[in-house]
Amino acid sequence: MIEARDLWKSFPVGSRAAVPLLQKLRALARREPPRAVEALRGVSFRAGRGERVGLVGTNGSGKTTLLRTVAGIYRPDRGTVHTTGRLATCLQLGIGLIHLLDVRQNVFLYGALMGLGREQVRRRYDAILDFSGLREFEHVEVRRLSSGMIQRLTFSIAMQVDADVLLLDEALAVGDQAFKNKCYDWFEHGLPRDRTVLFASHDLREIERFCPRTLWLERGAVAGWGDTAEVLRLYQARHGWALDAPALTA
Repeated sequence: MIEARDLWKSFPVGSRAAVPLLQKLRALARREPPRAVEALRGVSFRAGRGERVGLVGTNGSGKTTLLRTVAGIYRPDRGTVHTTGRLATCLQLGIGLIHLLDVRQNVFLYGALMGLGREQVRRRYDAILDFSGLREFEHVEVRRLSSGMIQRLTFSIAMQVDADVLLLDEALAVGDQAFKNKCYDWFEHGLPRDRTVLFASHDLREIERFCPRTLWLERGAVAGWGDTAEVLRLYQARHGWALDAPALTA
């Protein structure tokens, strides 16, 4: 279960080191408040056990900040977020991998970071390599893999974690169509029904296909929350995208 109540999160604008000393002193003399951008503005939602919730919004709308706040990577300025059960994340391409290590070594390393014991990784190792399609690259350093191959590796490990809550941020964005089809089949048939999923994607067809309910963020605030078909209709209308466009990937 995920429950967020009135989440606010802001970040300072610009690098403090880049501000000249004289400018800093003048700002202090005028008692100017530090500049900041609000990434989340009063976001509230609840996803129950086994719910698959989509997360949509244009770039900079706060999707990644929300996912990282739910994951505990960021601490909200105000509000609360609560999750129950074990959490697994796939939030940034290649994060947690050591690019000087080979694929096999990174499977054990990333598996440990995701909470899997060494024996658990060993039992699931073949399944991870088979799903990722990287069997022939088992002893190749990760730095020599393409971004799509790295994405396939991280996602294939994350899906083997016995998590109660799964957070995905553009998890299939750089995968080729064959890998996407394999992931779609896993979403529909292999994903445990009691697993709660929060899935951010710019591919609205993916959201429509897998998520009965969707949260729409606009400039850090909730612009829509509820039935996916209705939220996506309003989302596209707001931005002037044709509802019957052949590609719903703005």
